[in-house]
Amino acid sequence: MQNGGVIIAYIRTKKIKGKKYAYLVESKWDKEKKTSKQKVLEYLGSGSDCRLRHPQTIKSNICSKHYD
Repeated sequence: MQNGGVIIAYIRTKKIKGKKYAYLVESKWDKEKKTSKQKVLEYLGSGSDCRLRHPQTIKSNICSKHYD
């Protein structure tokens, strides 16, 4: 990343009308600007979605899509 920043990916959950939804979010830190910026990489599904129960599958799919 430019400017010596750091990239971290995490799962963010949102509760909308009582139902939980999960998103894979990338957070980038910019040392020069001293701020972070988040970007949703992928929608992972609702709380009952089976993709949320298999983090290794999420990791391999996301890495091949976004970081190769």
